[in-house]
Amino acid sequence: MKTYAQIDENNVAVAVSHLHSAVSAPNMVEVAADSDVLGKRYVSGAWESIPVDPISLVPRAVTRFQARAALAQAGLLGGVEAYMSGLPTTDIARLAWQDASEFVRASPTIAGMQQVLGLTDADVDALFIAASVITA
Repeated sequence: MKTYAQIDENNVAVAVSHLHSAVSAPNMVEVAADSDVLGKRYVSGAWESIPVDPISLVPRAVTRFQARAALAQAGLLGGVEAYMSGLPTTDIARLAWQDASEFVRASPTIAGMQQVLGLTDADVDALFIAASVITA
């Protein structure tokens, strides 16, 4: 698994993702696994500190497609689908996974997925940031 920083149109790192396969997208830069690059600008092959609060980059919600795409890129989609399919058909998290048009960062469904997948708050924030810049 490799670690990539996703950069926005200003070359600012908005997400760090651990992906199973190489990424050829122009907005992804491979970084060391322990890199602290969130909120830094990538210029001429080096990272510059800038006054950006990475937490302010975490969106309140992302679309269903964006959430699923970010999970797929991180190699987590299969785990989430397996977890959801094991829940009773009347469980609110399963219904949300099947029918929600957007996923809210502070929702109980996201908290449950986070716990099952063993993700930290920073991991989930990074997934939401990564999801927010994915377009179909």
